[in-house]
Amino acid sequence: MKKLILVLACGISLFANDLVIKESNYSVTKTIKHIKNIVTKKGMKVFSVINHQANAKKAGMKMREAKLIIFGN
Repeated sequence: MKKLILVLACGISLFANDLVIKESNYSVTKTIKHIKNIVTKKGMKVFSVINHQANAKKAGMKMREAKLIIFGN
């Protein structure tokens, strides 16, 4: 079972302590796809998906699959 960490900034401050941890039965890529679908159906916009593993590889480093999805309204 894969773990997924979602950081939800649910306040005005960037230092809000709103960290939600959920486990996913899907791959990181499939989980991001599901989140994108949910976000857009709720009327929000997906601004970017950052692939940390691919960026680490470009820097000559190894990293487990990790992606960051940035969304809001």
